[in-house]
Amino acid sequence: MPPCVQDIGHGIQLRRFPGEIESKTFGCYLDAKGNMHAGYMYKNGCNYRVVCWEDGQRINRVVPRSGPVFTFNQVTANSFKSPDFKASNFEFPWFGPPTQRFLQNEMMALQKMEMDNFAYRMGRLSLK
Repeated sequence: MPPCVQDIGHGIQLRRFPGEIESKTFGCYLDAKGNMHAGYMYKNGCNYRVVCWEDGQRINRVVPRSGPVFTFNQVTANSFKSPDFKASNFEFPWFGPPTQRFLQNEMMALQKMEMDNFAYRMGRLSLK
């Protein structure tokens, strides 16, 4: 991971989905449109459900099976179905809009690099 990402601190780790993410861990990912979402991730069979707090309310989402995921060392005691989630559970002084934009850009760059590498490998295949 680039030093500028590591400098955010808080136990940040780059994960490749599907990988092992400890349930109840705070993390962020990109949806299919490139929008970033952040919340507490819960393993659910072969995917991860995420409890997010967006526009003043709880939103349940599913992490897409492609693309990078950043996780942090913030963990909640709440279960996925807990009614106890509130806005303050998702507010961290180090995770403000500038950091979120930076991480979104990093994840988009990683996805683009992966697609470029894939296209290059496909272009080198010979048809028989």
